[in-house]
Amino acid sequence: MERRLVLRVLNYWRHLAGEKEFPSIDEIDASDIPEIWPNCFLLDSSGNPDDPVLMDIGDQLQKDLGGDAKGKPISEVINESLLSAALGHYRQVATKKVPISLGGEYTKNDGTQVLYRSIILPLSGDGENIDKFFGAANSRLVSTS
Repeated sequence: MERRLVLRVLNYWRHLAGEKEFPSIDEIDASDIPEIWPNCFLLDSSGNPDDPVLMDIGDQLQKDLGGDAKGKPISEVINESLLSAALGHYRQVATKKVPISLGGEYTKNDGTQVLYRSIILPLSGDGENIDKFFGAANSRLVSTS
């Protein structure tokens, strides 16, 4: 079994899409991927493409934020967190209409350096227009030794 989070999420998305170009939000089921769901999130951009709302957020990402973010627009929850780093490229996914995986390093509010890897995948209710996003991210602290 693949261990890398981003590849597992991509494989799940491809499975849901099948012959379609994009799966819909209704096909995403946390119980299908319980071992990786804590690192996943769902965004709804149908109301405001420039400030999507977090429809759902896994426990690990929620814990890293330090507060309840479900139902809030991303502009209200952006800080130096894993979710913030992961959300940086959702607009590219909407424009290109393809999954995009990125990784890098960011600094938390306490000065801790963190390496991360993330993926955001497009979802469509009508099979054509991107109106939601499925994403995941994980991280590890940069070794200081």
